[in-house]
Formats: sequence, structure tokens, C-alpha cells
Amino acid sequence: MSWTYTTYACGLSLLLGLVACGPSGGGDDAADSERARTRIDRYLQGETYRRLEVETDYVEGTKPSSDLRSELAQEFEGLVEKPGGVSFPADETLESRGSEHVWTLEELDQLASNHAQSATDGETARMYTVFVDGSYEEDDGDSKVLGLAWKNRYMAIF
Repeated sequence: MSWTYTTYACGLSLLLGLVACGPSGGGDDAADSERARTRIDRYLQGETYRRLEVETDYVEGTKPSSDLRSELAQEFEGLVEKPGGVSFPADETLESRGSEHVWTLEELDQLASNHAQSATDGETARMYTVFVDGSYEEDDGDSKVLGLAWKNRYMAIF
């Protein structure tokens, strides 16, 4: 299995997991569930938001190829109702924190908050994906976290 195929399979799995994520907690469960459903509908349905854009930022050396981004867009077009299409634009090159950096969820959330475009814009619903170097705080020995999705919108791939 090639690195591209592995990345593709994992990316698709993680993005699907992102839209399937439940409420983030910290409040009224019914209200959290309704907000989560509204976000998920934004990504899957085409009534209000006719396009889906998965904004992609990356650290130098981790940029997903344009072929991979095109393949993901084609796969997603078969999974969601977006008459305006699906795209995975490579947006911004981020500063490396080094291969030894151990990311926390708080750091990733701050990075996403600082760099992600608005969640919606006209007819476009937007997710945010970031490819980073380093590892995740919950790595343990031979068990490594490949990617992480949170808040029904953000995803990091290590």
C-alpha cells in the first residue's frame, strides 16, 4: 500500500468521522445535539449550502498532493448532496514546530481558531484540516494517533 493510498484512506475516514462526531459537551445535551445535527446537515445537505470546501493548511513538507485532494473531492461528491461541488483547496503553509513537538488538543484548537476561514460563506459550508509535523499528546509507545477530529469542523493529521 502506498503512502498516498494510506493518506487517502485515513483522510476520508477521518473526515467522515468529523461529520459523525456528536456534541462536544459542556452544556445542555439536547441543545448540543441539535447544534451538532445542524452542523452535520450543513456538510451533507445542499439546500442552504450548495458547496462544501475542506480548507487545508499544512506545515512545509506535509502538503497533500493536488491529485490526492482531487480524489478526495471526487469521493465526497458521491457522499454528500452539494450541487455546487466539493473542493479541498490547499490554503496556507504554516510554520513548523518540529518533528519532536507534541501537540495538545488546546494547541490544535488555537491553531484552527487562528487560521480557519469562517464556517460558512454565502453558499459554502467549510471544514478545516491541518497537516502538522510532530505527534499528539496521547501517543503511547507503539500506539500513534494518525489524526484527530473535534468540534464537528476541525481535523488534524500528524
